[in-house]
Amino acid sequence: MIVDRSSYDDHKAHARRRSNVLGLRGQRNWKVFDLHRMSGARYRSSAAQQSKDDSSDKQEEASVDKSSERKHASKDVGMVQDEPEKEFERKRSAVSMTGMSTVAVGLLLALILGYHWSRYLKLLHENYLWFSNIGDLERELSFQSERGLYYSYYKQVVDARTWFEGMYSLTHDNLTEHPRMINIIERFNIFQEIMAATLYRVLPIQKMWEPVYFYIDIVFALHGVYLVAVYCTAWLLSGSFMAGLLSVVLFGFNRQDTTRVDFTIPLRESWAYPFIFTQLFFVTLCLKREVSAIKQRVALSFVFLSTLLFVLFWQFAQFVLLPEVIALFGIWLLGMLPKEKVVRLYAAFVAAVLTGCVLQYGNVMTLGSLALSFMCASLIVFKLQNGDLVPMQSATKFLLNCFFLGVVVLILTFLINFFVKKILGLEADQHILNFVMTKLGIQNPFELRDFDVLLYICEESFQVMAASHWPRLSGTLLLPTYILVIAVAIILVVVTVFKVCWRFCPIDTSVPLCPQLLAAHPEFAYHAILSVLFAIMGLSTLRCKFLWLPHACLLAGAGIGHNSMWNTIQQRLKMYPLIIQIANYFVIGGLITAVTVQVGTVLFASVLSSIV
Repeated sequence: MIVDRSSYDDHKAHARRRSNVLGLRGQRNWKVFDLHRMSGARYRSSAAQQSKDDSSDKQEEASVDKSSERKHASKDVGMVQDEPEKEFERKRSAVSMTGMSTVAVGLLLALILGYHWSRYLKLLHENYLWFSNIGDLERELSFQSERGLYYSYYKQVVDARTWFEGMYSLTHDNLTEHPRMINIIERFNIFQEIMAATLYRVLPIQKMWEPVYFYIDIVFALHGVYLVAVYCTAWLLSGSFMAGLLSVVLFGFNRQDTTRVDFTIPLRESWAYPFIFTQLFFVTLCLKREVSAIKQRVALSFVFLSTLLFVLFWQFAQFVLLPEVIALFGIWLLGMLPKEKVVRLYAAFVAAVLTGCVLQYGNVMTLGSLALSFMCASLIVFKLQNGDLVPMQSATKFLLNCFFLGVVVLILTFLINFFVKKILGLEADQHILNFVMTKLGIQNPFELRDFDVLLYICEESFQVMAASHWPRLSGTLLLPTYILVIAVAIILVVVTVFKVCWRFCPIDTSVPLCPQLLAAHPEFAYHAILSVLFAIMGLSTLRCKFLWLPHACLLAGAGIGHNSMWNTIQQRLKMYPLIIQIANYFVIGGLITAVTVQVGTVLFASVLSSIV
């Protein structure tokens, strides 16, 4: 078969072109396939990436949700935790507001009681003497015996042409002990008359106030302060102003035995008692455990000022100061008070006594007082004693140590007092010591041949308290209430001391180890010991009942209103709740009955007098 060469070449070229075309198509197809494959891979990778991104987004959203849930949960927990704190803050603010309102009501009640008490005493004085209906001479003559003498010095300064001339007449007096010239300011305690006369001359009140009325009004106003001091001290001891109100009620119902200012205005004790009880209030504030340093400094300043005033106003102030310093030493000796507080109070007392000696032109009689000698002896013992008195393992050793230190202080007191009197040549108060020894039965008054002692023995005010007082004091429930409170307080003091001895733990720390007993309340233990000493003075000498019975009213009211003390007793007697209920019924019910009877009697008398 013959094939045409040209056709063959054409067919071959055609085939080659076709194969090329097919090759190109194949390559193109493969390229397209590769492109599809690459796009698929990209798609798959992008899908995977998208899925990863979606999963990461979901994880992030889940983590965000979880974190938000945790935040919400923490917020809920915080809110749950903050709710008690907020509730506590609300309660604390409510308690603080309640406490502030209680203090405001208590202080307002104290001012009202003090004002009306001073007006009541002035009304009694007016009814007793018809003071506004008699002449000036009769008014001055109503101040009898030494009362008239003291008032004459006030009038002497008021009537002088100048204040300096009046003061000169007092420092160069030749009328009182004629013909001898004496310094009245050094010889007698007449600083109150000088102060009153100075105020009358300085203030523009001469046209509104007569001198005699200004004089007696100052005394009655001070006795309003006296009642406020009793009220505030009972409030401070118990923590409730109702206890102060109860003390004031007892004070008023026993007025015949708590004060005689309505007919003995110029007496030195009438001027001094308000400052004595003001001093007791600030001493009580110093003795409290939770008092701050600033309050303690302020209280010590007022202790110094009030002590200075009653030392200046009363010649017998040293014999009132002696039981106070003994009681302070006693609660330190029993381990209830740190030594630093006792030293600070002693320093305030000593500074007041020495300042009074200087202001009285060097009246050295105060330097020979037993109170000053006792404080000096106590400071010597404090110096020799390293640190506070720590109870020993044995109660017997501890009590023997207390007894030994007490004997040492007493011996040092009498030695210091003896040498001071010998050095200064003091014999002015020897008759008082002779009188005390006569009361104790150590000396026979007729063998002493001391005129002053014999005069004191003859006067009724220096006799033993008569038995007629007991029914009167029991009728107002002062005596049974006082005996109950003082007995419980003394028992708690004894239990506190023995408990500390048995446990070998000092209680003079910032945090009391025996808070359920009187270890946490040294101020109440102080008043209990002081009241016992005042009771000895009042029972042995009738004139001292005006010191003891007001303090008995204070302590009775504070004891009945002292919640922590009765809670302690109730915890101790939890096996016998009926005893507490019966005691509360008789004490509180009896006091309410006495108050009702007394108020009814006063109202009936006032209605009857208005009808008549």
